[in-house]
Amino acid sequence: MRNIKIRKGILLIIPFLMLIIYLLVNANLNEIVNFLPKCYILEKYGIYCPACGNTRCIASIIKLDILSAIRYNPFTFGVILCSVLCYIEQFSNIFLSKKLTLIPRKSIFWIPLTIILIIFYILRIFFTFLR
Repeated sequence: MRNIKIRKGILLIIPFLMLIIYLLVNANLNEIVNFLPKCYILEKYGIYCPACGNTRCIASIIKLDILSAIRYNPFTFGVILCSVLCYIEQFSNIFLSKKLTLIPRKSIFWIPLTIILIIFYILRIFFTFLR
C-alpha cells in the first residue's frame, strides 16, 4: 500500500517538475546550448555519431518546433515520446484503474524501427541533407 502511495506522489509531481524545468531552460536556452560541449566524434573525425543533433533536437522541442526536432535526431524525439506515453500508461493504471497500452511491446514493431534508425544514422554520415 505504501508503494502505491509513493508511485502516486511521484506521478503527480512529475508534470510540475517538468513545467518548472521547461520554464527555467526556455528562459536561458541560448546560454545553455552555447555552454554544452561540442561532439567529440564530429570534431575529431568529421562524421556524425548517433548522438549528434541531440542538443539541437532538445532545443527545438523546447521551442515547440517538432519537425526540426525530428530532423535533427529522431531517436531523441522517440525517447521523449516513449517517456510521455509510458507516463500516460502508468497514470492510467494507477489513477484510473485502466490497463492502457500505448507503447507496443512486440518485437515486430521494435526490430524494424531499430533497423530504420541504424540505416538513417549510416545515411546521415554520407548525405548532408539528413543532418
